[in-house]
Amino acid sequence: MRNDGKLAHEFSIGNAEDQARHAEMMRNMPAMKHEDPNTVSLEPGEQARLSWQFLGNDTVVFSCNIPGHFEAGMKHALAIGQN
Repeated sequence: MRNDGKLAHEFSIGNAEDQARHAEMMRNMPAMKHEDPNTVSLEPGEQARLSWQFLGNDTVVFSCNIPGHFEAGMKHALAIGQN
């Protein structure tokens, strides 16, 4: 991922329940920075690599949970492992 914008962003991978928990945490601690297997925080101009292996059948949600960003449309849901 690369943040070409002018604001800080994060890239988070998880299912809908994971994202809801993470969004609540970010509302309580909006300046929290991440660098873990599911989420990375990126300041303007920064880049990072996040590798995941998708197994099974689920809907994966990619999002930015910085307060207001998810609500502004910074999210995407993708069904995996389904025909």
